[in-house]
Amino acid sequence: MSKLDISKITNMELDALKEVANIGAGNAATALSNMVNKKIGIEVPDVKYIKIESVPDLIGGIEEIAVGTYFGIEGSLKGNNLILFREQTAYRLVDMLMGSTGTTKLDEMGESAVKEVGNILTGAYLNSMADFLELKLIPTVPYLCHDMAGAMLNQILSVQSQQTDNVLVTGTNLSVEGEKFQSHFIILFDPESMKKTIQIIRKKMGF
Repeated sequence: MSKLDISKITNMELDALKEVANIGAGNAATALSNMVNKKIGIEVPDVKYIKIESVPDLIGGIEEIAVGTYFGIEGSLKGNNLILFREQTAYRLVDMLMGSTGTTKLDEMGESAVKEVGNILTGAYLNSMADFLELKLIPTVPYLCHDMAGAMLNQILSVQSQQTDNVLVTGTNLSVEGEKFQSHFIILFDPESMKKTIQIIRKKMGF
């Protein structure tokens, strides 16, 4: 692997990844709509490459209680991914998806609903990325995380075989029957996998 400064990913490369994410978002919205028989839209406002310690700031800081679905990534690239919601956002999303009201804790059905949203989003996003990169990406079985954002991130990093300094963050705004829900799709590739990803993007862009 040639030397490559993966902290220097460019806006053009991020724009390419945003286009890939938009394709995945469209596929995920269709699958979720069919699953719950409701009008669901998904927007991708931005894709960022940020320091990992900045991730909790996306939802209000390290002490903000969050709900997330966590997957390992296997195949041609290695890493993990996390879909992160504020706790109250997750509760309201469960209400909209399940036709319930006033959810204040996640029971078995609520956890299943959140995991299924994560499963569909992850599958659609990774399939879209795999098609673009012409690689094989396989998500593992999902796990539900419900904790302070800082603790959640530390737990995920503890199982990383290599320290990850930067992460890809795809803004992912769901709407269910017109009501909007903000989330973040976070990919923690190991350093060699991130280098490989950027190299393929640059080759496709003619660099």
